[in-house]
Amino acid sequence: MAKDKVARGKASQAIGSLSGKRNITDKITLADMAQDAVDAFNGTGTIPPDGSVTPEKTTSNSHFGLLAYNNAPIDFDFVANTITIYNSTVLIFKKTRYTINSGLDRTIDITTMTSGLMYGLYYNVITNVFSIFNTGEISVDGTITNDMVLIANFNKGISNGKVNCASEFTINGKVLLVNGKYPFDNVNYHGYFVGDQTAISFDFYYKKIKVKSGVGSIVHQNTRYSLVNAQEIDISSLAGAYYYLYFDTATNLIGYAQQGVITPPSTAIVFASFAPPTNVVYRLDDCLVNGRLNKVYAKDYFILDCEINGDFTAKTYADGSVDAPLPVMNMSYSYIYELYDALVSAYPEYVTKILLGNESTGLPIYRYDFKPTRPIGVTSKFPKVFLTSGIHPEKTGVWCLYNFMKAICEDWKTNALVDVLRWNVNFIVVPMVNPWSYDNGSRTNVNGVDINRNFSAGWTLGTFGDIHYGGATPLSELEAQYVDSILSNNKDILFHIDFHNYEVDDGYKMCVLSNHLLMTHIGQAVIAKMSRKWKQEQLFLPQNDTTMLGYTGLSVDGGLTAQAISYGIQSATFEVCQQYFDEPNTKINSAIVIHYSVECFANFVLVVLKNLTSRF
Repeated sequence: MAKDKVARGKASQAIGSLSGKRNITDKITLADMAQDAVDAFNGTGTIPPDGSVTPEKTTSNSHFGLLAYNNAPIDFDFVANTITIYNSTVLIFKKTRYTINSGLDRTIDITTMTSGLMYGLYYNVITNVFSIFNTGEISVDGTITNDMVLIANFNKGISNGKVNCASEFTINGKVLLVNGKYPFDNVNYHGYFVGDQTAISFDFYYKKIKVKSGVGSIVHQNTRYSLVNAQEIDISSLAGAYYYLYFDTATNLIGYAQQGVITPPSTAIVFASFAPPTNVVYRLDDCLVNGRLNKVYAKDYFILDCEINGDFTAKTYADGSVDAPLPVMNMSYSYIYELYDALVSAYPEYVTKILLGNESTGLPIYRYDFKPTRPIGVTSKFPKVFLTSGIHPEKTGVWCLYNFMKAICEDWKTNALVDVLRWNVNFIVVPMVNPWSYDNGSRTNVNGVDINRNFSAGWTLGTFGDIHYGGATPLSELEAQYVDSILSNNKDILFHIDFHNYEVDDGYKMCVLSNHLLMTHIGQAVIAKMSRKWKQEQLFLPQNDTTMLGYTGLSVDGGLTAQAISYGIQSATFEVCQQYFDEPNTKINSAIVIHYSVECFANFVLVVLKNLTSRF
């Protein structure tokens, strides 16, 4: 093996003109690659020739190159104090492909490298020379130039040597070798998940890992293994801190093993790890963690300018029953739009209106954005909350959602909790998901489709003519498509609530439906608190300590809530009762019904907001 001269010096803070075109959080996908690279990746073509177009990847202080087409491109041997770069290693940097060491292996002596310090291994694409730089060392033999590509950072004094390499950026799952083993805590097999990572869902509340079939693969060296088996893995008994997640090529199943305690099978390919105590998943940024995208769950943070403390008490609302000048049940979709338009006119810097499109009869469906402003400078991120109503002709829900948004616009100066919502949350509101249904009193749209069964998450083919008919295909209806477009284009939504109402009291004034345990837990807490409060205020309500005025349950397949969850967004259906049968002189949409419906909804929004923002 030939010995390379090693240039050493002080790592620069930046690399000149190498500013990069990608955000450091962006993922490289097949769409970023030239067709010949895609063909080679999929095993349907040949290795791309030198000079073919390839992706570019940047870090915050330098450029990582992409190593490929060799089972073990580089071996860091911290026992022999050598780094070996094997023959015909391929390097992809910016838009060019380079073949390193054609016909020759190279070995670099790192005996003189100081134990405990971090070094960077660079390759000069012009001179074909490798260099090592130490950030704490005075430059002796040279400096980093624009032609140098960072291959890896290493420290030979931590646990027999540690390498922070561009392993997640390598192609076909090729990784560096450390002491002759793949650098994943000395596990011999190290692969990568390719495909839709939301196919893997970690639910640390229900203590399960769910895996969908047919939407992803594990790639290791030159082999791709498709996930052909749907799984639901019970992790309720896990007590350790860290676990490997691996794919077993012998069984075609995903499994786990506690790091440092259990060695994965020899047929296993480790592609991720997770920590149940902290709800953290590593190396799967786009998987779902407790119903949210992992990269959002782990990295987003929100700064509220004041705390959420206490209970929201709604103001007194006018009677909306048949005795009112304009009963809620007689309000048209166009009247509801007029009310929201009045908010746009009164608060133009806060409320904006966007036409999503028209449904099949030509009725418009609008989106209203309620977005606060902050001082000029580095702008922190607002929690984004998506609220919907009117997917069914449930007019109490539509009316109460409007009154909630109106209160945010008008009452923030006199109500501290409303002030939090007004100035710290970006609300997206679609008040009329299904305007034809709303005006015609039909659960379905004009095509006979229940929009709340037409979403792709859990969709099933029903029977035309049934009031729950979900359509011939998922998202066949324009109403569902418009709402889905908001979800798919705003995956950073913190949570979504679909506002409904029901007719039959049965003693319950509200309910929360969700497949998220966190949302149902919050729902139970809000229901319990509202029950205690309302009993003190209204003697017609049951006065015992055990009767609760609401309940929680699961959301439906094919529904809007399930669709939001499929995008990694916390979501719940919130329902109120349009009439309290135990109220004296009971009426649909009485002043008390409107008052308490707005109140419980507002408190649910506040408690969800408080819990989700405090998690970061």
